[in-house]
Amino acid sequence: MPLFAIRRIRASQPSPLGGVVPLATLAVAWFALTVQLALAWYPDWMWSYLIDATTISPAFAVVFFAAVTGAGAAGAIISQAFIARGQTPGAVATAIFGFSMYAAVFNLTWDRYFHVGNYFQYHNALAKPLNGHAGLQNLMSWLGAAEAIVLLGVVAWLLISDRSWKTHA
Repeated sequence: MPLFAIRRIRASQPSPLGGVVPLATLAVAWFALTVQLALAWYPDWMWSYLIDATTISPAFAVVFFAAVTGAGAAGAIISQAFIARGQTPGAVATAIFGFSMYAAVFNLTWDRYFHVGNYFQYHNALAKPLNGHAGLQNLMSWLGAAEAIVLLGVVAWLLISDRSWKTHA
């Protein structure tokens, strides 16, 4: 998100935890929170059948939430620091790295996310195809809409409000 507030960051020279970092952290926390709903209702699917959800505490979801939120916050802190120093390419590289990690996980889980069941069903080729599972499809649609409304709203606000900031010459 710092890339959507370059003028603001350069003009205000925020502290490492100031500027747009709190807003970016809240936005990532919102995403992580919406993912928690899918994790609660379809735990084996959310763990991509890499972990049998019956073998771990449901409280492990808190660790997942913290990891996602922490990774997003770290990316915002690093990107904001690069921008504040006039090193926008470093912020772009940080964003590319973050999205590359997301793409790597998505690639690893691609086939797994298109099957719905539990750990045993997936590993014994008994999990149903996603396109035949209306419950999860509906959940994904609602969660995706909730994520998009909030995240795109934050980005739009940053872009619009960033115009009013004047950068140092």
